[in-house]
Amino acid sequence: MSLKNYLVIMILTTVSCWISFYYILSSIDPTATNILGFIFFYASLFLALLGTSSLIILGFKLRKNTELLPVFRLVGISFRQGIWISILFSSLLYLQSQNLLSIVNVLGLVFGLVILEFLFLALKNGRH
Repeated sequence: MSLKNYLVIMILTTVSCWISFYYILSSIDPTATNILGFIFFYASLFLALLGTSSLIILGFKLRKNTELLPVFRLVGISFRQGIWISILFSSLLYLQSQNLLSIVNVLGLVFGLVILEFLFLALKNGRH
């Protein structure tokens, strides 16, 4: 798949995820919904954030590709880092909804995700 095709598909799916998130946000009453409403809310938010953050990170990586990595590697790295960002923001929102958000929880979550990214980098470097 070419970079152009990837970008078109990713942009279209990201826009559709934001549209579905807006629909869920405007049509579901959080005080009257069941667990399925919350699952749809967090899943659509996660996917919309994943697409947006992956595209933004990919844009930065394409502009500053000093290591001259192949584009498919940049796409993979930006998608993985987009997952971490989406997990972070979705988890922070969930913790806030449960009144569990504190600086200790935020730092623990950020630290855990940074450790996961370093683990992926170390495993990648170990294969080469």
